Amino acid sequence: MNTSIFVIGADNRLNEFRRTDYGSEDVFQKILADHPAMLTGAAGTKGKLILVQREQPVPDQMEGAERWSLDHLFLDADGVPVLVEVKQASDTRARREVVAQMLDYAANAVAYWPIDRIISAYNETTVLAGRNPDQDLSTFLDGGEPESFWRAGRIQFALWSNPNAVRCRPDL
Repeated sequence: MNTSIFVIGADNRLNEFRRTDYGSEDVFQKILADHPAMLTGAAGTKGKLILVQREQPVPDQMEGAERWSLDHLFLDADGVPVLVEVKQASDTRARREVVAQMLDYAANAVAYWPIDRIISAYNETTVLAGRNPDQDLSTFLDGGEPESFWRAGRIQFALWSNPNAVRCRPDL
């Protein structure tokens, strides 16, 4: 089985990308944060996603300390939160354990994530990336109403543990 991807560049040159494993979950998490379109269509997501925060804290009680840390919290264009946890194929934990982890996150997120905390996390993430939160949201919503966007959400799951999720790099 060929594990290469070939891309023809603008200069009509053939570039070969070979399959390689990620050295760490952090590398893949950064790529997902920078390019959420990779998740489009995964686990029921529709259309584009906007990053709220990487390592989003998840409390286990009202006004409580954060107990867990979700790898990524995205929102889709309908304001639906999409929870993403990245696991390497080499992670030896049973899939049931990872699914249970996501259920804990989702159940507690629904109960203990006030919308103001989500908005604040989004604003902080966007500012840290050197962008304007209001402008980014306006672009993301294609002129839609931010207030109704923030109030519209519900929880979806996106468990990203695809053993075939590998990066490709050009052979030099």
